[in-house]
Amino acid sequence: MFFITITSITLLFQFSVFVYAHSSVYAPLSAELYPSQPSYVLLDPGSLDTAVSLGPSLASANVTITASNYTQLVKNPQFYSNPDYWYCSPGSYLSCYWLASDTGAVGGVVSIYGTIPALSYDSALIYQEVSVPNAPIVSAYIYVTIRYAVNSVDLTYWFVGIYDPATGNTYTSYGYYTPTTYTTYLVNLTGYVQPGKTYYVFVGVWGAALFSSGSLDFRIDSVYFTVTTQYYVFSNTVLGINATTASSPPVYSRLVLSSASIEPGLNATISLVNVSSVRSTAITITNGVVETQATSWIELAPTISGYSSGYIYVNVSKPSQVNSTLLLYLEICSGSSPGTGACTYYPVQLIIDPRSAAPVQQQVAKVLKPVPASDKIDIGTRITHKEYIAISSRYTRA
Repeated sequence: MFFITITSITLLFQFSVFVYAHSSVYAPLSAELYPSQPSYVLLDPGSLDTAVSLGPSLASANVTITASNYTQLVKNPQFYSNPDYWYCSPGSYLSCYWLASDTGAVGGVVSIYGTIPALSYDSALIYQEVSVPNAPIVSAYIYVTIRYAVNSVDLTYWFVGIYDPATGNTYTSYGYYTPTTYTTYLVNLTGYVQPGKTYYVFVGVWGAALFSSGSLDFRIDSVYFTVTTQYYVFSNTVLGINATTASSPPVYSRLVLSSASIEPGLNATISLVNVSSVRSTAITITNGVVETQATSWIELAPTISGYSSGYIYVNVSKPSQVNSTLLLYLEICSGSSPGTGACTYYPVQLIIDPRSAAPVQQQVAKVLKPVPASDKIDIGTRITHKEYIAISSRYTRA
């Protein structure tokens, strides 16, 4: 694998590089081509309905996504190996921790833990940004699997829902059940979720201690947000991007559409998002026509263990079952301003394969009804904090 580094700018010409996928790259005639260790690599995020095949040096990828009439929007819903894509909004006494395993859990676990003093109350929550496909919504549900490992406060409830940052509306369900073994609950959000909008999905816990202090250990095993649509849709992460060393300086990156074989009814947006949830403008395809061929530049920076520096997010809607193929390249430049310094190109072939899919049936112990515009907790204020989930050895379980 060779990485193409631009060292000067003179006469531009086009050539093709056959790596893991064919890519047409524009480079200056005087550019030097030499093998080097990339500062950033591509990662398989393990998203549902996505098949990722990475090149041998993790600097190219073939990605096939299955667009269906049923899709799951949450990234890393089971916290398998880390809390990537999730953020924590802690309280004064409650904080978030990631645990690699727990009795009865499917994957990893997020624990919201703390001791609340007497005559005090507190809450904490985890949240993630999701984008709803731009197609008529038939149904929308959140599935959450939780348990209490410790609950010695006098009053407690847990909550789950979505927050609309555009309107400030919150749609929340409150659970007063306190299961000690993992139990799945369902929230029916049909009628509240609108096509093409961005929401925050959140899960958290609130507790109050009256005349003596008490402890809470609320554990979340999984969070799924599923929608059924009239068209074939896909809305999720397709590739992660990560620094190879912690000392790598921040760089600027963008995504460019090089060529495509597009089915006429395809609607798609493809964007970059970094670990701070800064999102680029999108490559846009409307009714099979490319309207925007490149994203804006965003900054990628090394990040803490368990988190990717950024990722590629794809939102697709199409009425027919005809494949489309897009040839993209991820451009990462080392300069202190967008598009400057040494630039490296990562070819990405994206195949959109529409298929019908039956909804995945999950065992549900309780059905909760959403309560619009809750005034119990100001979720809108809480989720602007943008903290990472704390990963701490101070609190673990065997």
